[in-house]
Amino acid sequence: MHKKERNYLSKQEFLKRNPFITPRSLKNLLDTREKNGLSPAVKFLGRKLLIDEDAFFQWLDAPKIDPKRVYREIDAGWKRNGMNSITFI
Repeated sequence: MHKKERNYLSKQEFLKRNPFITPRSLKNLLDTREKNGLSPAVKFLGRKLLIDEDAFFQWLDAPKIDPKRVYREIDAGWKRNGMNSITFI
């Protein structure tokens, strides 16, 4: 079975190949990679951070769910139905 070759880029190489993203935006995404789910696209070679370009775009294309928005919508639904909380039986 043939494994697909990975395309790891340094931050500078990634920014050159993808000018739509600013250095500050990339830094923010990388700094919050554990929270935003980007961590599988990031590897370290010693202290050097490398970005798997294919995995980055898979992450970018994947649907994102904002938990705060989901909870706000659930809460609004409860209030519309006259409920203030969930009652467990």
